[in-house]
Formats: sequence, C-alpha cells, structure tokens
Amino acid sequence: MNTLGLDDDLDSVELVHEIEAAFGIKISNPEARQLETVGALFDLLLAKLPESSAGEKCASAMAFYRIRRGLKALGYDETFTPSSSLAFLEAEGAKRRFRDLEKETGLRLPGPRAAPGAIFMGGGWVLICTVLGIVVDQRWFLGIAPVCVLLVLDLITRLHPGGLPRNCATLGELTKKTALINLGQLIQKGACRNDQVVWDALIKLLSIYDLPPSEISRDTYFLQSQLRQTAA
Repeated sequence: MNTLGLDDDLDSVELVHEIEAAFGIKISNPEARQLETVGALFDLLLAKLPESSAGEKCASAMAFYRIRRGLKALGYDETFTPSSSLAFLEAEGAKRRFRDLEKETGLRLPGPRAAPGAIFMGGGWVLICTVLGIVVDQRWFLGIAPVCVLLVLDLITRLHPGGLPRNCATLGELTKKTALINLGQLIQKGACRNDQVVWDALIKLLSIYDLPPSEISRDTYFLQSQLRQTAA
C-alpha cells in the first residue's frame, strides 16, 4: 500500500483542476470526495471521456503539427523537426511567445519557468529587512517588510521574460508535454482513446508527486490520511 503523499487541501484541489484541464472533463465536489485511489480516478475518467474508438490519430503527432503550424504563423520559417531546439523562443521571451503560440494553436502549453533565483532573492530581502528592523527598533517595519518583499517578488516574476519549461528544450519534448495536458481536447479531435492511453497519461500527470511512475498502481492512495485510515 502506498500513497502520492498528498495531505494538503490545496494540493488535492490543484490535482483535480489539473486532471480536469488535461482530460477536458468536470469532476464535481461529491465525486472528488469519493476518490481515494488512483484506480477510482482512472475509472471515473473512462466514464467521463467520450467514446471514440474510431480515433486512430496519435495525440503527440496532432500536437506537433499544431505547434509547427503555430510557429510558422508567428513568422518562424524554419523546417521544424522533433529535434529542433526552442532556444529562439527563450531568447525572445518565452512567456510572451508561449502566450502567442497558445492563441495560434488553441492548446494549453506548459508554463514557462519563472525568474531564476527569485526565491533566494526574496529570502535575502527578508533577512535584510529583518536586520534593519532590529537595528532601527521599529516593529511596524518588521510587520510590513514581508509584504513589501512579496510585492517585489511578484513584480520580478511578472516582468521577467520567462524561460523554457523544464525538459522542453526541443520541439519534440514540448510536443509530448503539450499532448499530455491537452489529451481530452485531442481525443475529441480524433486522437486514439483506449484504456492504456488514458492510464499512461494519468500516471505521467501523477508522477510529479512523491512516487515514480513505476510505483503508482490502481491501489495507490492520494492522501496519507486516507492510507492511515484504511490501515487502521
């Protein structure tokens, strides 16, 4: 018996939202409360996804052709292949270019990386403000310092042009992630939909948590508290 290690309400809510977005479905609150294991979620997905046994297209190939058309529509005339580097998008500001590409393709793209070092920078500012507050002996300064730091970090994040998403240095890598988080939409457009395709996509989405894909099974629990209750 294992668990994804979630025990935070926000984590579980974010998980439900990500599953809904990736598979193009809606999970009601009562349905979400009844989901304890990966197997239960998988069965719910199969029940909600449209039957499209006639769909024979590869979701990754569909995403690739859409992204390639989108890049050409944005003025990039290169001959793109799965191994093509996406460094040119980062050089021009990945955040802006990804927004443009989403509009052209109609697909959700992985989020660009935020400003590097922002967390360390924020920690440094907290330390500096704390020391200054102690030196000048002003408690009100200590109170507003964290708020000011958060505002500065938010401004840095908004103004930073963004970097390529992790493990998305090439068009092929971006294509795979894009197909994964748009599988529901692609199935509706004719992508292959069978139990194995849905299961593989679900496992990849869940593997961002504590367990590697090889250890996630139908009996894997989402919350540690659920596992403890079952064991008791």
